[in-house]
Amino acid sequence: MSTVAPQKHLVEIVSLSELSLRHRAALNAILLRRRATTPALSGVNLPSKVDDVAAPGNGFAVLAWSGENNLSAAVIGTIFHNSDPGCAAFEGVNPVVSSTTMFTSAYSVANIPQPFDLIRSSYPDTDRITLHIPLGDAVTATALGHLGFTLDSFLALRAGSAHTPLPSVNGFNIRAAQGQDAAKIANLHVQHIEDQLPTSAFVSTAALDSRDGVEDLEKRIREGATLYVAEYDKTVIGVIETSQFDVPNDGKLRRTPHGRAGVVQWVCVVPEYRGRGVGSALINTALNELNNSQVDYTYVFHGANNPLSTSQFWQRFGFCPTWGTWELNVE
Repeated sequence: MSTVAPQKHLVEIVSLSELSLRHRAALNAILLRRRATTPALSGVNLPSKVDDVAAPGNGFAVLAWSGENNLSAAVIGTIFHNSDPGCAAFEGVNPVVSSTTMFTSAYSVANIPQPFDLIRSSYPDTDRITLHIPLGDAVTATALGHLGFTLDSFLALRAGSAHTPLPSVNGFNIRAAQGQDAAKIANLHVQHIEDQLPTSAFVSTAALDSRDGVEDLEKRIREGATLYVAEYDKTVIGVIETSQFDVPNDGKLRRTPHGRAGVVQWVCVVPEYRGRGVGSALINTALNELNNSQVDYTYVFHGANNPLSTSQFWQRFGFCPTWGTWELNVE
């Protein structure tokens, strides 16, 4: 355990496997307080005790105390290592990712030390801190803004049984991707990354060099990856990729509920065909296929500042933003 103690305040970092009874009592109290004061959102279940928090691997807690038993801020997180250059370009090479972050109204950014400095000193290879907080937690959002974090993206949920009407296709065709589409899909993936660069400081240009190659895409399509393309005059003008997986019902609370989850991985339309309903047709087709496969819900991550992928856009398809992702580069 490492500590920093300026004036009357104390910040410490503790392994979750080494929490004392005092740590647990204080964490449980702040978790209950946040649960009571954060507006309820459909599909969001906030933990009421530290044992409910899902923190894979070597989880730890950063605790900021403003008195003997007064916990003013807490971060429960895990160090990740992204060996995949593609993931690293979007998420950082050695990011600290927190599943639970809480600040109380008593927390004063001016009077208490930066609680994340201890992460930097304890884990010097860390290049990014990623924090997820439920929408409606205004106290924590305000504190993170003061501490230099940027709201970068939202997680939005959609009920799996919702019906999605298919729009008219306006002269273009939606079909399942084939191996012969791989080169066009790879180009669209580059476009998808380039669309994000102007509005996110956390998408690295290295992503352009680590994009899915044509051979990788051909292999993934052969192996059953779910991609649909929009085609006009025998030319691919748009693509969407989805996936699905099981979220375990293991007693731990995560940002998404347990059950069968569908995911909209990414969607992109060539610029000259935007605004014609191509993206909407792709999304509706993909959502209908996910519904047909009996997912319990679907989620999507979309940029907080990307005008091509706003909350208002996704709400048209039944998605409701539930969590915000706040980022801080610490290189």
